[in-house]
Amino acid sequence: MKFNTIFLVLSIVKFILISAQSCPFSQSIINGASATFYTAIDAGNCGFEKLNGPLGPGNYMIAALGSKLYQNGAQCGQCFKISNSKNASVTVMATDSCHDAGYCQRDNHFDLSPAAFSILGPQSQGVLDGLSYVKVPCEVSGNVKIMMKDGSNDFWTSFFVFNSKVIIKQVSIKLSNSNQFVPLSQTTYNYWPTSITGGQFHVRIESIGGEFIYVTIPKVESRKVYETSGQFSTSCSNLNENNPINYKPQTFNSQQTSNNQNSNTQTPTKQPSPNSQNFIPSYCQQYIQKPNYIFAKESKEMLVLNENENIESNSLKLLPNFLLLILIILLNINF
Repeated sequence: MKFNTIFLVLSIVKFILISAQSCPFSQSIINGASATFYTAIDAGNCGFEKLNGPLGPGNYMIAALGSKLYQNGAQCGQCFKISNSKNASVTVMATDSCHDAGYCQRDNHFDLSPAAFSILGPQSQGVLDGLSYVKVPCEVSGNVKIMMKDGSNDFWTSFFVFNSKVIIKQVSIKLSNSNQFVPLSQTTYNYWPTSITGGQFHVRIESIGGEFIYVTIPKVESRKVYETSGQFSTSCSNLNENNPINYKPQTFNSQQTSNNQNSNTQTPTKQPSPNSQNFIPSYCQQYIQKPNYIFAKESKEMLVLNENENIESNSLKLLPNFLLLILIILLNINF
């Protein structure tokens, strides 16, 4: 009898731990969406330029998001699985914005590529209503990449982060002679500008799931692409402050994109705008506590907490005591 009780308790413990840590990437299904299609799908507002080019997703399954979904660029690079009432579905990446009056002003509207639209309905229909969608991880291969915008110089540069399975929450920069990362502000065209340049510097990329990837950039070079050493996870299993994924700063192999590919995004000023509010989707909000800001001490290659922030998660801290209490009660019942 005691063995059965202990086995039952251990099973409960395992279930609670899995439930506390697991988190499906997708949020609840959103109904009442609509879709149109457009043909000028290259060079969208999210900075991917040619879809089959070195910065693009490598396919034409894309969407321009209505103004409310676009959220001033915060949803650039997010992938959506869109379905119709006949169970046909297509997964698209947000690479552009749709700000036209009418359909694009709806709460949940997608202006799709012709190829994506045709999976859900005939192009002759023009507009598809009664659609549903859910956010999903993007199926990209390789590691996260970062590029410095054309026109970058010793006084100004702007970063474009791409090839990520999940959207980017924050990009920060730190000079080699500094111990403080400075957060940058995302523009509406999905770049992260800064006037903090000169010499070697480190870039910290944070995903919407609270994970970090670091890359060391030796100097500013216009349209230089760096491939990092990591890719963000697609579940919320690591979304507590005590378990971020951190990559030590190092310089990675890079490739130079063609300087002939001019970006169609607007030219930013040399001064970054004030920090924009970080957007956290509903499917991750309950798993993310206060951000765990960290920086690297290059001399010792170790990570330390910035400003001695307390990063204990109270819920996870109390969980073992609660489970131990249950175990003691059940064992006493059997005596």
